[in-house]
Amino acid sequence: MKPEALHLRRSRWTLVFTLPFVVFMLAGGIWALVIALTSDERIWIAVGCFFAFAALCIGGAIGKGMWEALSDRGVALIIDEEGVNDVRGGRAFAWSEIERIGIVAGGARILLNLKASAMPADTGLQHGIRRLVGGADHAIELRGLSYSPRALDFALKAFPRNAASRSTWR
Repeated sequence: MKPEALHLRRSRWTLVFTLPFVVFMLAGGIWALVIALTSDERIWIAVGCFFAFAALCIGGAIGKGMWEALSDRGVALIIDEEGVNDVRGGRAFAWSEIERIGIVAGGARILLNLKASAMPADTGLQHGIRRLVGGADHAIELRGLSYSPRALDFALKAFPRNAASRSTWR
């Protein structure tokens, strides 16, 4: 039986908690700017400008990420009979290139170890350092994605096994 392809999308539930924080930061920045503009003392002008700038930087960065997550309705990660395709990072790994694949305890990342034949020739030292430090050649972040851990585990186990017997599907 051929398993179905697994398409993981960005989770929008966490954005419900991000929106009040962004609104709070922008309101605090406006308040700090008002203090800076209405004060006659240099210390309050400096403090107000500093906090207005900090609120704009933090609120703007988080708000930009929130807006991108809200507007991005496409697929972020595809696991199918061809392999693992991380659309966000632009990397696709065929099952024939993957030596070992697994999920880190807690479900935060998918770790991939590639076969030696799939690694570029000039990455010998980098390859060893990545495996030593990170535990794998590549890590695909799952944070912020909406998925069923059971379906993900099934897909990671079923597709490599079926990829070896692909000729029986067609």
